[in-house]
Amino acid sequence: MTTARETPAPDADISARAAFLGVTLLTVIALALRLFGVGFMLPHFAHIDERVYSAQLDLFHGLERMEGETDNYAFYPELVPWVCSITTPSPESRAGERTLAQHRAAGSAKILSLRVTVAWLSALLVPAVYCLARRFRSRRVALTAAALAGLCVLHLWHSQQARPHAVLATTTIAAVLAALLVVRRGDLRAYMLAGLACGLAVATLQSGLAALPALFAGHILRPRERGWRAHGYLLVALAICAVSARVFYPFVFDPGTGRIGLGWWQAGRKLELSGHGVQLSEFNGSGFAPVLSALRDFDPLIGVLFAIGAITCTANLLRTRLQLDERGRDLLVVLAHALPYFLMIGMWQRSYQRFLLPLLPYIALLAAVGVWWLVDRCFRRRAWTAVIVGGILCAQAFTALDVVMLRRAPDTATAAADWISANLERTDRIALVPLLELPLMRADRGLAQHATATGREYKSWARYQAALPADERARHAFDVFNMPVHDPRLVQLLLSDPPAYVRELNADYAVVQEFGPEIRLNLSKVRDAVRASGTLVARFSPWRNDRYGDTPILYYWDSEFAAESNLMWRALAMHSLGAPVEIYKLR
Repeated sequence: MTTARETPAPDADISARAAFLGVTLLTVIALALRLFGVGFMLPHFAHIDERVYSAQLDLFHGLERMEGETDNYAFYPELVPWVCSITTPSPESRAGERTLAQHRAAGSAKILSLRVTVAWLSALLVPAVYCLARRFRSRRVALTAAALAGLCVLHLWHSQQARPHAVLATTTIAAVLAALLVVRRGDLRAYMLAGLACGLAVATLQSGLAALPALFAGHILRPRERGWRAHGYLLVALAICAVSARVFYPFVFDPGTGRIGLGWWQAGRKLELSGHGVQLSEFNGSGFAPVLSALRDFDPLIGVLFAIGAITCTANLLRTRLQLDERGRDLLVVLAHALPYFLMIGMWQRSYQRFLLPLLPYIALLAAVGVWWLVDRCFRRRAWTAVIVGGILCAQAFTALDVVMLRRAPDTATAAADWISANLERTDRIALVPLLELPLMRADRGLAQHATATGREYKSWARYQAALPADERARHAFDVFNMPVHDPRLVQLLLSDPPAYVRELNADYAVVQEFGPEIRLNLSKVRDAVRASGTLVARFSPWRNDRYGDTPILYYWDSEFAAESNLMWRALAMHSLGAPVEIYKLR
């Protein structure tokens, strides 16, 4: 990014019509990638964050909040579920018999609709990145930036989840573009649009507040002929933003809400943001490593191109110095958002890789600059241009397609459930290690036990089953139950005499899985006890070349544990999501 737009030779750039068609095609491709495999690991593994939107969507559809959802629904602002409630009708519960596959689809419908909403809102990032890049560079560079944004694996990975982070990239850059409009025009309509865009960013996630400095920078750099009226326009923009916050953060103003998504913990002196307790002592610079590792883990090619583009633009800026012309003012508005936000997430020790997503438009632009620097400096012959640029985009597209193919394929838990349906009797007692859920129907006893013995993230499928008529559920039900790991007597038996613990299960079969490095010791001991006592009858591994004990790719990848790194290299070695699942015959 520089203060002066490229001025290529007339035959070096592309036409406005070609650019429009290119952006349209890239947006369609980005949306198709995000919709392909969007139903991964449903209905049996809806992550706890997705239950936030699920609870909010129920409220928009006029349903009562489920017991226990008081805390959960208030972690995120409600913009995405509100859009979903408008664009997607509430799924109808049809009476009558269904196949297991139909029940799985019905049990997935609500969260799937939220994921689809996130997917198409996220795909709008492509035209937004083009508009941003066009402020500073030629059409060919802007189109390349839009392509890299649409094919970015980090963004794609989060665009298929019912969480707000990928959508935040879209709404934040929309707010920055609106702030640039304030710089160019400075009239009431520009301010109102900027207020609306900033309001949407804030309504997507609390960190959308980082877009406000861009609005203030745009106000400072506005056309001077607007005079004092512009201050009134700014107040109008801020009022629109405040109204948006009031509408989409209703829980902040609800005194009956328990743990809210935005507030202050008096006891711990912490600011509460979507379940993250924030305090000043945590701003020690430890966040730069995980945030910057996102490019290494998800998009190493974009990371290298970004470094080239950043060095090139920085050198050019130092050489020419910043001029407060039209494009110089645009650059200051962009930096008003990018620099404070990057410093904030870099300083906070609890930052995750997904926090980099609002900066993706700038990364894509600089990466596109890096692409064309390579072409213009290293491959001067025009015949090489299409080959080099096309090769880079195809390489990035290959990695993106590999990830969606992983999500499209049946995960290991689904494969295990299908094997059980085809090979075991419904009367067989099947013991399941906790933290593993299968897309099978449970008999009454196993379903009742499951409701109280498992983590919150697995309850969506169980709740669907509990709402079914008993006779319909019984047609598909297996005698599946969770292994006891909380009973002190059985835990002691597990530690002292593992074979006796397995006999105490009184099960015909046991289903266990590999665990990551964060898992509790008892679950690993349960797995080892079953392996020692039973006969392996089926194993379902996500690895193309089954590598025993390696950490697989589960629901999401956020460098929360040291072993979880280099997602792209792992993805290339896998054919499905999920941990290795094993089924043992016990008697």
